[in-house]
Amino acid sequence: MRTGRGAAPGAEGVSVVVNEINEAGGRETIRLVEANGGRAAFFLADVGDEQAVRALIQFVETTYGGPDILINNASAPYGPQGPLDHWFDAIQVDLLGAMSGTLTPSSRCGGAGAEPL
Repeated sequence: MRTGRGAAPGAEGVSVVVNEINEAGGRETIRLVEANGGRAAFFLADVGDEQAVRALIQFVETTYGGPDILINNASAPYGPQGPLDHWFDAIQVDLLGAMSGTLTPSSRCGGAGAEPL
């Protein structure tokens, strides 16, 4: 569970959608965002699943009218001596998950100067 980076935008007064596969961790991030004066909503999706990412983007559109900033910071644990399936999980989440969110047509960030991070 990493809450620092996910909660930071709340301090800027922005609205945040927190996506996390660990619901307790996601709810803690929501609490931190709100404690910093931001607004936040929670969504539970595995970014390694393209359909789940599409549902997440739809949730963002429904909740806040679409993304202005997209922060791809999900990561799957792996180790250099670990089994090959751990590497597959890491590639699926770290690389393909980020690309899936970025390339989903409805996730194109709007507004002046908005872009995926």
